[in-house]
Amino acid sequence: MKKLLYVAIMALTVGLMASCAGKSGSSDYYKNGKTPDINVNENTVNGVKYDNTNEKCWKFTINTTTMGITVGADEYTWATEFVMVAACEESMYLIAQSGVSKASYSYVEAPSYKDSEACLENNEKEK
Repeated sequence: MKKLLYVAIMALTVGLMASCAGKSGSSDYYKNGKTPDINVNENTVNGVKYDNTNEKCWKFTINTTTMGITVGADEYTWATEFVMVAACEESMYLIAQSGVSKASYSYVEAPSYKDSEACLENNEKEK
């Protein structure tokens, strides 16, 4: 039970700290100790280039599955796509290394929110 609670809290924390757009990723990618390849000079994550110029509002979802139980969290963040994806991939790596659960994330742009305040207010509405 403690492990399940730990994973649920971790998923919510990751949701608050991470930012993720239009695509998805999984902790399965990081099995066997593989680490995220984040290149801040080239704006790439695992060899894929992302925009690191335009900050936008992103809605992302992180789902964690432990012992057959899935816990999900939707959050909004104001960031560039590169920063969001890098944070999500780091989260997937950490979850994979825990050995306790599996996780995945997905993200989409939330274009109706034009500034950080309007974007982040959605986190309060969801609770």
